[in-house]
Amino acid sequence: MYNLAVDQVDDSGKSILYKGKLELAVFAPPASPPKIIYDQCDVDQNSLDGITLFNLNTKLSEITTNNKGLEVTYFASVKDFENDEPITNPSEYISASNPNIILKITDKESNCFSIGAMEINAYPTSLDIYESHYICENDLGNGTQYSIDSSVAPFDFEVKRATIKNIFSNYDIVVEFYESLNNLQLQTNPISGTKTFPDSEIFVRISNKDNNNCISAGKFNLVINKIPLPNYVNKEIILCIGNIEDAPQIYTVELDGNTNIKGDQYQWYFNNMPIINAKNPVHFAEKEGVYEVKVLRNYENNTSITSDNSACEGFSIFNVKESNIPVLYSEDITIQDDSSNNTITINTDNLGIGAYEFALNNSNGNYQGEPFFENVPAGIHKIYVKDKNGCGFTALEVSVIGFPKFFTPNNDGINDTWRIPGVNNDFYPTSNIYIFDRFGKVITSLNPNEKGWDGTLNGKYLPSTDYWYSVELTDKQGNIRVKKGHFSLIRR
Repeated sequence: MYNLAVDQVDDSGKSILYKGKLELAVFAPPASPPKIIYDQCDVDQNSLDGITLFNLNTKLSEITTNNKGLEVTYFASVKDFENDEPITNPSEYISASNPNIILKITDKESNCFSIGAMEINAYPTSLDIYESHYICENDLGNGTQYSIDSSVAPFDFEVKRATIKNIFSNYDIVVEFYESLNNLQLQTNPISGTKTFPDSEIFVRISNKDNNNCISAGKFNLVINKIPLPNYVNKEIILCIGNIEDAPQIYTVELDGNTNIKGDQYQWYFNNMPIINAKNPVHFAEKEGVYEVKVLRNYENNTSITSDNSACEGFSIFNVKESNIPVLYSEDITIQDDSSNNTITINTDNLGIGAYEFALNNSNGNYQGEPFFENVPAGIHKIYVKDKNGCGFTALEVSVIGFPKFFTPNNDGINDTWRIPGVNNDFYPTSNIYIFDRFGKVITSLNPNEKGWDGTLNGKYLPSTDYWYSVELTDKQGNIRVKKGHFSLIRR
């Protein structure tokens, strides 16, 4: 500590005395490190020229002895130091003919500095070839119906690190992995732990644990073994099992799980249980349920690592649903006829296990989901019931009876005769149909399979007026239907 006095004279000649204290601090420069040796493996395309990439910053901890209060600046020569022209990119420095690097070590607080030296040496190094590693690729099909390839797989680099360390068991080394040769040289973006990779060439740097100097370098291949991809059907598969009228037999549907790769091994499962002796690419399912094919592909890899000689597995799942052609009985049909709105209703309880739709008079016609038809004209109709799953259709003829209120026998092809639509000998084997005049005289009797009454009696035209009918119909089950009424003959 020093006392300080300052005597100042102003413009008028008056003297002013200032007094104070002055504290001087003296800082020692940072200690200069011993000469740093940086040995680098020359593994680039020309490994014999002594020129390669150096990441000078990898020596920071050695230069500063881990003192974070120090800053290091690198110079390629004494001249560059004197001209204050530092190396601008020390993390990617290309060595030249001069192996000596000047170090300026500056204390960040005091700005005091010291000078040090680094010797860089590029040694010709050929890349050692290590055994390739083979891994089954990831299956992205988890939670889906089939395997999905990924072209990538996880690799445990720590296992490989231990393997290489065993090769250099007499040395205290550090093993590092890199995705590129450039990263190896600069020691940037090292790989560690378990990482997911595609087919890759991995580079290895082996260095001295004490000073990080490169001892050796190498490479190995990560090879992704493809998983099998069996065929799959991304929809429900229908097993048509016939119907209860069929003779007992085994119905099957083909499940194709082929990979089309020779040597693949197949095993089929039904509801998660293995099917005995089901080891073919194609399996014939005999019942409803969940079928799965698992396919193993063996890889005999050129490696001493036993675990690499493994099988990769893929799968496909097939959902099989039973369905059948419908069974339709006349007892399942309810007809409301002889009305202003004739209807047909189908009881679906006995059709079968399929999903069905319905059409009238046309097997290729407009099918509908409801088992009901209305405003059906009198006559013989055919009901079609079709399985939506493609197992087929069945048909049944029904009779819808109507009693015409008039006819016009003028030979125009329209209502030329009076007959009862919906009545024939197939539906009503026994029938009594009589036509009377207004006095009760029987004019004619009708055969339901013939064209009907043409309005004549003994070849003579009868006049336009009302006529009466009496009908008694007996169906195949012996049910009798009686109807009486009248109609008009209209001549035009």
